[in-house]
Amino acid sequence: VAVSRDRGRTWKSMRGDLPERQVAYTLIQDHVKPELLFIGTEFGLWVTVDEGTHWHQLKGGLPTIQVRELDIQRDWEDLAVATFGRGFYILDDYTPLRAMTEERLENEEAILFPTREALRYIEQTDRVGDRGDGFWTAPNPPYGAVFTYWLRDGIQTKKELRSEAEKAARKDKTETPLPSMAELREEDLETEPAAFIVVRDDQGTVVRRVKADRKKGLHRVAWDLRWPSAAPTDLSPAKDRAPWDQPDRGPLALPGFYTASLEEQSDGEWKTLVGPLTFEVEALELATLTAADLSAVEIFQTDVRELRRSVLGAVKLTGEVKTRLEHLRQALVDTPEADPALMAELEGLKTRYDDIVMQLTGDRTKAERNVFTPPAIVGRVERIASDQWYTTQAPTATHRQAYEWAADAFAAQNAKLEQLVADLGALESKAEDAGAPWTPGRMPTP
Repeated sequence: VAVSRDRGRTWKSMRGDLPERQVAYTLIQDHVKPELLFIGTEFGLWVTVDEGTHWHQLKGGLPTIQVRELDIQRDWEDLAVATFGRGFYILDDYTPLRAMTEERLENEEAILFPTREALRYIEQTDRVGDRGDGFWTAPNPPYGAVFTYWLRDGIQTKKELRSEAEKAARKDKTETPLPSMAELREEDLETEPAAFIVVRDDQGTVVRRVKADRKKGLHRVAWDLRWPSAAPTDLSPAKDRAPWDQPDRGPLALPGFYTASLEEQSDGEWKTLVGPLTFEVEALELATLTAADLSAVEIFQTDVRELRRSVLGAVKLTGEVKTRLEHLRQALVDTPEADPALMAELEGLKTRYDDIVMQLTGDRTKAERNVFTPPAIVGRVERIASDQWYTTQAPTATHRQAYEWAADAFAAQNAKLEQLVADLGALESKAEDAGAPWTPGRMPTP
């Protein structure tokens, strides 16, 4: 890799700190920042931000392979990378590299690079099931606002910091520090720190916290331009989804200006590492029936999201109530000292529970026998949300009527559920007094 500044009369090496055996096949120069160059070598893709003094390998999923051709798509500032035998790859929006300097990488703890405007539209579901096995496509770039950030040292746990200190001691041939039992206990009990891109609107209100990679180096993460889902918190491992199966999401945020900050969450505290960075969400407005008053749509969708949060939370609570009822029934059987009247009281609670569940989720007896049953509260709310979350048009009159009905019906059932939980707690106290074995929801007393 060489450069001539006199039209080829003399040449000077630009190898810099490029490792040995990196045979170069292709080179391309950025059309905005001349010091930014990419080369394709025998073993991958490399970039320099200081005209060859220092080189950095770009990986990001790129296999170890010959990179034979490079080209820049200037409309979207993408780098096309053609390899030998492994197809070609696209580095979407490499413009953050223009803002990167060796001095910044050495001296700044974290860098949040500028991001281009985020285009707001309804993303088409990838329905690959009917294309056959001979049609293949690569994934599209992430939808929404894509943030590129750099962490010099990363956000480390106490155990990771100790491990680094031990490696440094071995390298320097000094005595390896021996942790105390108290320090090891702190490591075992520590909640793993995390990094987030925190998005706020132009009023400073938090819209979304997007989980980000806490390891050192260059990373990317995308915000899907939506408010978070209001579904109950679920800590179970992620499952494989069909291409047409949408994850649970919230409604779209309004077009306009937002800010993003890179923040650390550690030991129960939030710390801003870098930011805020201002960016714009721009609506394409390509739909025929796009809503005229987006603010009114947002108000309605916010109401729906809040109702959905409450309704789905109530359904989860009924599941917990069912568990408590079932365990309490067996505990009363196993308690010889229990008054038989407690079992009758339990069955009365079970009857009230069944009625509330039927009003919330529907008549299962009819549904299992293909008998028509009108939509229940959950069904109406979920239908409104599924319609509104994936359109840019205003809510229909049917949507608004269904919301009013569901809100009124839920208010009545929620009051019944609240009273049921209180009465169940009273019955559990009686079971505790009778010496019943522990059941979920009870605090044992000596």
